[in-house]
Amino acid sequence: MPADAMLVSALIVCVFVVFGAVLYWGERRTRDLSTGVDTAPAKRRAF
Repeated sequence: MPADAMLVSALIVCVFVVFGAVLYWGERRTRDLSTGVDTAPAKRRAF
């Protein structure tokens, strides 16, 4: 396999790994924020 094809393949794999890491980081960040916040019960109006 030529060196340029190996380089392109490695670059594509790196792009997918970085994309997955960013998605994982964002999902962990939003999950940590949503579980750590104390939410008050919703106030309901009688119409």
